[in-house]
Amino acid sequence: MSRDSHLFDILRSKSLDGVLSKYVNVDDEGEVKKFLRSLSMINLDNVILLRHLLRSEMKSIDLSNLKAVPFSRSCPYDECKQFQLIGAEAIKNSKIAFLVFSGGAATRLKEQYPELRELYIKKFGMDIGNDSSIPKGILPISPLGYYTFIRLFAEQVLRLQYEYNSIVNLIIMVSSLTENYVRKYFEENNYFGLMRRAVFFLLQQENPRLDPDGDMIFDGEKIVTTGDGHGGVYRALIESHLRDELIIRGVEAIAMFNVDNPLARFFDPCRIGYHFSKGSDFTISVVEKTEPDEKIGVVVEDVSTYRVIEYNMLDSKMRNVRNEEGELLFSCGHINNNITNLAIIDKKFSPIVYKNKKIRIKDREIYTSSLEWLNQDIVTVINKSRVSLIGLKREEFFLPTKNVTGVDSIETTVRGLNHYYKSIVDNSCKFYNGSILDVSPSFILDRRDDYRLRNLIMEEDSRLFIGACVDINDNLLVINKGLILERGASLRINSEKPFGDFEYDYVTNTARPNLRFASKLNIKKPLRIKAGSNISIFIKGGGVLMINSGELSGNISLIVEKEQKVEL
Repeated sequence: MSRDSHLFDILRSKSLDGVLSKYVNVDDEGEVKKFLRSLSMINLDNVILLRHLLRSEMKSIDLSNLKAVPFSRSCPYDECKQFQLIGAEAIKNSKIAFLVFSGGAATRLKEQYPELRELYIKKFGMDIGNDSSIPKGILPISPLGYYTFIRLFAEQVLRLQYEYNSIVNLIIMVSSLTENYVRKYFEENNYFGLMRRAVFFLLQQENPRLDPDGDMIFDGEKIVTTGDGHGGVYRALIESHLRDELIIRGVEAIAMFNVDNPLARFFDPCRIGYHFSKGSDFTISVVEKTEPDEKIGVVVEDVSTYRVIEYNMLDSKMRNVRNEEGELLFSCGHINNNITNLAIIDKKFSPIVYKNKKIRIKDREIYTSSLEWLNQDIVTVINKSRVSLIGLKREEFFLPTKNVTGVDSIETTVRGLNHYYKSIVDNSCKFYNGSILDVSPSFILDRRDDYRLRNLIMEEDSRLFIGACVDINDNLLVINKGLILERGASLRINSEKPFGDFEYDYVTNTARPNLRFASKLNIKKPLRIKAGSNISIFIKGGGVLMINSGELSGNISLIVEKEQKVEL
């Protein structure tokens, strides 16, 4: 391929040919071919836009015209509960799809990867390997079931299908960094039982990083790029024609959330019902920001629109300003758990320019700039009468996982899930210091399932995981006769197919579980797990476990095979 290719001419015509003299050996035909192949996949309009924004010395957002939106302005979640049935109907009728942002590079975890690997060996007894590029979404985070973020979300979708007998559309937004990992993870796990035609991998688009002169950077193999941000979801939905496919399926809105928030509870019918009942174009879920320096964005407003300001854009005075009651004024904390109508996603809004990201190319360090969009910034082009704010309790909806240890870490996530599960079960359950409770979404999805686990006593340092859904009569599993785990005892019951196999009908949009192939569990009488015992049970699809004994002790590792019936 000659150096005077038409693509080179295009670069020169747009004054973008600085990359050629600085980064491309134009006398090396092989390198030129690699460069041109990479260039053919670049959106040059975005390069020009970024150069313009950089050269115009783009000013920061003028905050003087914006007013704080206190958390008290949001609709309290308790008031949303009256819309639960509306939300349930929206799920049942496939009016809403769910989208998880799983394209991030997880830079902080990669930088701490040796510590991360050591943590998993120590806490979970598993080695996650030496590949530091593993996406955050496929890291285990549940205390005892060892569910990954993505498996947790997939099983929540399965539970919705079981509850509503409807196909639920799940979208995983991936990037060039995460796509192969995530696709392979779904393949290896047979899509976790989900209908393959209802699981979509939406590839995030990428833009070149520019050097201090505004030129693209070629590393000898490819042009250096970065993802266009989670706000690129709208363009990706349109250009992939997935929006059209979803509309054909009856979808009107999408609930979007971060992969690293296991308490996103995207399926919550109260929030969904509120969105639909208010006729909103966009619904923002917020938590109360109580610490001035907490690293989450806040909602602000001007005369006609809302805006979410990133935490680093507020100066110290604004972060700390309080009202007469001593509450922070800038307290509407954005957690990136939003609902948007498909009808508005073609609206254009401004990107964000990120500067001074240092990268290493051919033994030299270069400071770069990039262009990204944020999904919540679409509210800047929507009248605020069409935008709703829902105020959530953070302990029930927000558990970010950014680091290995410390604040917002793998450690705090594991502890937070343990706390959450204990908070949603029936009040008859008693927990002592050091006890750990973990339940799968198939067994307990949220507080509405609290009746399914009653009269549980967990003494010091005991551990309990239950991952099953139905009993031997194909009814919902209920464990209420009394279950006691003595000090240091461990009981772990997992299942291969908590719902059996779903029978999908694409035409009628129905999903009906065939419980013949479900993993089934029955505990017939009050059960005590003796101190120090370690009981681990795995029930394969179609297997049945009946625990008739009133007491289990010792170390038991049991696999119930397919269509096998085992009694303990």
